[in-house]
Amino acid sequence: MAARARMTQHVGRALEVLALMVVLFCVLTPSVAQAAASYSVLYRFTRGADGSQVVAPVIRATDGNFYGTTFNGGAYDKGVVFKLTPAGNLTTLHTFTGGADGHHPHAALLQAADGNFYGTTWSSTSSGGVGTAFRLTPDGTLTTLHTFMRNHDDGGQPQAALIQGADGNFYGTTARYGPFGFGTVFKLTPSGTLTTLHAFAGGADGAYPNSPLIRGTDGNFYGTTGHGGASSEHTGTVFKITPSGTLTTLQYSRQEPAGPIHTHPFFRAPTGTSMGRRATAAPRALGAVTASSSSSPRVAPSPRCTRSMGRMGPFRKPPSSRLPTRNSTGRRVMAARPTTVPSSPLPSPSP
Repeated sequence: MAARARMTQHVGRALEVLALMVVLFCVLTPSVAQAAASYSVLYRFTRGADGSQVVAPVIRATDGNFYGTTFNGGAYDKGVVFKLTPAGNLTTLHTFTGGADGHHPHAALLQAADGNFYGTTWSSTSSGGVGTAFRLTPDGTLTTLHTFMRNHDDGGQPQAALIQGADGNFYGTTARYGPFGFGTVFKLTPSGTLTTLHAFAGGADGAYPNSPLIRGTDGNFYGTTGHGGASSEHTGTVFKITPSGTLTTLQYSRQEPAGPIHTHPFFRAPTGTSMGRRATAAPRALGAVTASSSSSPRVAPSPRCTRSMGRMGPFRKPPSSRLPTRNSTGRRVMAARPTTVPSSPLPSPSP
């Protein structure tokens, strides 16, 4: 009887300890999760001189501040480049006028090895101009390095950020134009000399590259196109291109319920594998920059301004005929897409 009593006592104490652990878990888990997901708004754009519609990510510079662009707003409503301190103090470094400096920057900035920032604009009001590439000093002095021309082989309407190669030059893509009208991959020297490395023909090599390149450990560059490819679905490609311009198509997209449009950039995992994701939605709003306790500042658009990705990029909603359906076996499939690559120009996003 005494042994049974002692065993009962031990079991009771164990149950008490277990109950305490459960209580502590229930109390502490929400607090930890809430702390991990908490964020604060650093700055809200007003559509005034500070700009509006932040469509590109901000970057953190070597001085500890954050730098970014707005697609609209500013004194001329053509976008700005701004600096934001971790405390939320915003300084407008450059206001785009729509002249030789271009207008409507769509891509993130790049801080190069020389400490300056490099970027692109989506359009230009120069005769035949369809975008620019520029250099901006940390104090706000902007120099236009290149103006993309509609009827030239250099392409136009760049939508993706530049990257810097091991040779010190900059590499990027244009979403449209070029010899065949389907975009290009280009090299740009720091002094502004541009070389077209590849002009997309809209066939097996793909069409409309609108996401940034990445530089692999092998020294080559990797990217995606939103359309084209050998598949009759014209759902885009993954490609490799050497610094000298030799392009190899690595993979064609297949029709999948997740959708075929490649608009998000690749990234290189710690293992060296290139990874990416498909587009689902594109934010459009006045925007706000937020700081998370577990990540760098990010753009937080208004939900009411969110739009669906479309076949021509992040500005057109796909038709209902392209919504997933189920076949006789119950598997979700996509309706067939016309076998011709669309040639209409990219629509301009509205404020």
